[in-house]
Amino acid sequence: DAVKAEFGRRSIAQLDHYGILGERTLIAHCVWLTDDEIKRVADTGTSIAHCPISNAKLASGVARVPEMLAAGITVGIGTDGPVCNNSLSLFEEMKFASLIQKATRLDATVLPADQILRMATINGARALGLGERTGSLEVGKQADLLLLDLAQPNLTPTEINAAGGNLLWNLVFAADARNVAAVWVDGRQLIANGRATQVSEQTVISEAQQQGLALFQQCRDIAHLRTSMI
Repeated sequence: DAVKAEFGRRSIAQLDHYGILGERTLIAHCVWLTDDEIKRVADTGTSIAHCPISNAKLASGVARVPEMLAAGITVGIGTDGPVCNNSLSLFEEMKFASLIQKATRLDATVLPADQILRMATINGARALGLGERTGSLEVGKQADLLLLDLAQPNLTPTEINAAGGNLLWNLVFAADARNVAAVWVDGRQLIANGRATQVSEQTVISEAQQQGLALFQQCRDIAHLRTSMI
């Protein structure tokens, strides 16, 4: 409403007017897109970062992801920031992205595990213009690998068979950060046995705690100053 009142157009139309929509553009959230706006985003090759937990926490609404995907839009999964998400976990984001659509549409078949996993991997890479370099395990791409420990209670039992088994469903609806045993980025191991290899986790946590408390105090001081001025 604010954008339309200021510019005379809705957000997507205004971005289109400026020439911003296109294959090199990634726009976030897109909760209230109309059918025409979804078509325009698709026609221009613009990608969308879907951040369902942030949208829920801020009471923004539920993005029309099935319609976006059906229109051919590349939709990746994002977390947004810690103020409106807190955990910043893509595992949680995958699960919630599927469940919020099932709940609001009363359709348990919408956004199944395989589609959600693509949104969190190859679609995310394509949305960032990196689809030729990463996002899937293929010869010639960067060695970006995530190794999960399946021998944990939350992923038991895991079955892989000719029909597919339950592995994909476990990854989307049961897995979480505690299952991450190792991470490689472009062949460089950043996580080993669930711990960071490049930094001291305890040092980072300690510094974050101190800086966080200092920031909270600074915010309180500013609020107090404004109140005093009034």
